[in-house]
Amino acid sequence: MKKFIISVIIASFIMSPVAFAVDMVINFEIIRTNCNAARSTIQRIVSVDKITRINRGWTYDRMGKLFTNFNERLRQNRIDNQQFVELSGKFNQATAAFRANYDDYKNSIEYVINTDCTVRPSDFYDALKVARAKRQKINDKIIELDDIIVRYHTAVNELSQSLYGEKQ
Repeated sequence: MKKFIISVIIASFIMSPVAFAVDMVINFEIIRTNCNAARSTIQRIVSVDKITRINRGWTYDRMGKLFTNFNERLRQNRIDNQQFVELSGKFNQATAAFRANYDDYKNSIEYVINTDCTVRPSDFYDALKVARAKRQKINDKIIELDDIIVRYHTAVNELSQSLYGEKQ
């Protein structure tokens, strides 16, 4: 039962944007007594994050290539593509930042996993807070990328409407 509770606490701490209002001494004791369960839970989260990062990275790469190809097609057809080029540039910058943020998070979470929480629970807890903040930066970048994708899609629909008179 204790392993389940610590797993939920650690998973909630990483995933939830709300900070815990639990007494720090209690947190440290829970962390110390359930160190292996905490590490195990974090390692499962890391493995899921890794798969998600690979899939998102591949998708972002593919979308960036599609954006570039579409922009080039517009240029070749002498259609104003400035808006699309700007959005593509922002998308590529955000994709690079996503990768950098993920690498930073990965290093941070590896430090958490390698911290001996039975001996140094406060260091473990502090490192976990840092990793959580870095994970939030990844989430913020994903939201930014999604927004750029929606804006690009809207621009394509507007272009289609201006060229063909109807929404495609």
